[in-house]
Amino acid sequence: MVRIMTGRVDRKAAVDATHSPVFHQVEALVVDRGISMADLKGTVEIFLAHLFGPGTKARFIPSFFPF
Repeated sequence: MVRIMTGRVDRKAAVDATHSPVFHQVEALVVDRGISMADLKGTVEIFLAHLFGPGTKARFIPSFFPF
């Protein structure tokens, strides 16, 4: 199963030359047996190339947010 979600993110932060209180992000989740991070990254890269055009580069920042 692959889920890719896009969305607008609002945060409470002061606006300055390096920060904006609004940005967009893409989150992706893959659940299956025998899946690796390489499979997830490849799926996201293909999705972004279709969404924004060939040659689009993605930056992956794995992190954990304990809500």
